[in-house]
Amino acid sequence: MTAGGHDHRPGRDSRLAAISAVWHFGFRQANLFEPYLGSGKPCSFVIDATRRFVVNPLHQSMKHRNDLPIPTERELEILNILWERGAATVREVHDELSPSKPSQYTTTLKLIQIMSEKGLVTRSEKDRTHVYRPVIRRDRVRQQLASSLMQRAFGGSLHKLVVGALGARKASKEELSELRQLIDDYEKGRK
Repeated sequence: MTAGGHDHRPGRDSRLAAISAVWHFGFRQANLFEPYLGSGKPCSFVIDATRRFVVNPLHQSMKHRNDLPIPTERELEILNILWERGAATVREVHDELSPSKPSQYTTTLKLIQIMSEKGLVTRSEKDRTHVYRPVIRRDRVRQQLASSLMQRAFGGSLHKLVVGALGARKASKEELSELRQLIDDYEKGRK
């Protein structure tokens, strides 16, 4: 980059031309033109009036990454709906959320868009309707939440986490039996 703000690296103009062409034809993603970006990974971008572009690395699929974001309480409610349904439109999610926590449709829409940017959900267009599906598995989120709680509230101690959970409410005989079986299975798998 020079003092005048111009980048004179080879190939810059062809990359910008390809990006501008994609933008002018109404495409919102440059995934098909990834070689022009030179990043080695698919990405999305926005072009402003000055013809500069911004790469949005958060849009990349995160289902294979280890650093998945921990969903907020409201995002978790939305994910639970999507896990139960498999897929849903914003309207369907909003209608299911509304009885328990009234909010505006646009609030639900914005939350789901943020979740898409975070990589928690994916969107597909079917008959001009946006249908959202969860990207991350329920068990993965539960593990993340348990790990986060264990670190934050119990100093990383699994023992203290279990004692805290058992002290929070009386466990049934069936639950205690299942816990014993899980521990036995876990020990057998470690040997």
